[in-house]
Amino acid sequence: RPKLPDVLMQVVCWVLGEYGYLCEGVPLLRIVERLSDAVERQFSQPATRCWVLVALTKLVAQMGEYPEQVEEIATKYQDSSDVLVAKYSHELEALASNMDLMQLVLPVDASCEDLEVDSALGFLDGYVAEAVSKGAQLYLAPGERPDELDVGAARAAAGHSLRFDEYTRPQEPTPTLVPAGVGGMGGAGGVGHMGGMGGAGALGGGDCSNGNGLGVGSALGGSGLNTAGVAKKWGIDGFRADGSGVGAHPNTGVASGNGTAYPAYAGA
Repeated sequence: RPKLPDVLMQVVCWVLGEYGYLCEGVPLLRIVERLSDAVERQFSQPATRCWVLVALTKLVAQMGEYPEQVEEIATKYQDSSDVLVAKYSHELEALASNMDLMQLVLPVDASCEDLEVDSALGFLDGYVAEAVSKGAQLYLAPGERPDELDVGAARAAAGHSLRFDEYTRPQEPTPTLVPAGVGGMGGAGGVGHMGGMGGAGALGGGDCSNGNGLGVGSALGGSGLNTAGVAKKWGIDGFRADGSGVGAHPNTGVASGNGTAYPAYAGA
């Protein structure tokens, strides 16, 4: 048999809980038994089980007795992971323990009664007067509270209120270009000799014209590699084959336009 949709099951539970006593030829105990079977179904909405429990609570008040199967259901669902299901199960057991109070709280055909709302909560006047006599402070409206008591206003003034607008998107860092001839690749001589990748002002800011491929770093005020006492074999003079300004490497014979030869890699 196909199952009823949850919304239709909720309507059935409300009608049976309010007007189940009007069913002629069907005792209330039988309706309670059918609802006790229905509470075990797998509903698509967890709230539907709450409707079944409320209907059982109303029918128990109409019957004036607490059937055993209803008691088992209330005990079982008191430990439910659904907070509302556990709440209604505890209420059912608590009300059923005092049947007179249960019938007073859940009168028959009381769904259409008009309720008078006391917006001033006058029924709490005695409780408030007793608390004030013991030193409690009277209630102050938000506009009448001093600044030290108005916590909400203090937070808003301090800028701690909730933000609903979009935060500013952070700016992406822009790459910084290193000037040519300062600790980078390239200078006046392009890709230079083996000691430093570049000509004048290459690695460490050295000057190739002084015969040191790695330079002393005079361009940067003394920063760079210290080549004091090192044989000057990587300068221009070390690769001159014929002593002229334009030199060629003994292995490759490839010369640059400024007299600096390109060394060959192994196996070249």
